[in-house]
This record gives sequence, C-alpha cells and structure tokens, in this order.
Amino acid sequence: MPIHYEKQGRIVTITIDRPEQRNALDLEHFGQLADAWVRFRDDGDAWVAILTGV
Repeated sequence: MPIHYEKQGRIVTITIDRPEQRNALDLEHFGQLADAWVRFRDDGDAWVAILTGV
C-alpha cells in the first residue's frame, strides 16, 4: 500500500510512498490518504500526525 500509517506512542506518521509518481495522488490513493486521516481523527490516543513522503 503506498500510504503507510505508523503509530509510536501518541505520534502518528502518515507516509506517501509513490516515488515513481513523485508522490502524486490519483483518486485511489487520495482515498487511502483520507482513510489514514480518518483513522488518526478517530484515535483518541493519537495527539500528533506527521505527513511525509519518500
């Protein structure tokens, strides 16, 4: 999956991993990114989210 979600303590890192497309988002991957944000929003134990790319 090109969108990775990792949680360490209260910090979530969402990583876009599509270097061959320069991390551009098509509709499918935009949906995956939106799902990651919903997951973060709904996690009452997560306080900070970092969005990064490779």
